[in-house]
Amino acid sequence: MTPVKADEAERLQRLAALRDQVFECDRELVRQVGLRTALIREIDEIKTELGLPIRDPERDAAVVKRALGMTGEYGAEGSLIHDLMWRLMGERESAMGGLGSAEDPATT
Repeated sequence: MTPVKADEAERLQRLAALRDQVFECDRELVRQVGLRTALIREIDEIKTELGLPIRDPERDAAVVKRALGMTGEYGAEGSLIHDLMWRLMGERESAMGGLGSAEDPATT
């Protein structure tokens, strides 16, 4: 095995550090999705108690639009955030037993 050059060793260290940061981002992303899920469950419970409809397509679209408005600030890809937000709302529907549909109204 050939010895690793100093520049190569630095790049390997940087690679390892970046991977560690990605892991921490993944951990935070999963934590935030869990937190969001818990908040949505509580919102749904309150809506149910108040006799309000769980689904609000206009609000769903506004939530997605608001998230898309943040993509530039955080350097996120708009189409990914669009799909992610609709997917998160779809999971809400799955948790409710498939009531309604969280499909993107722009594509249906």
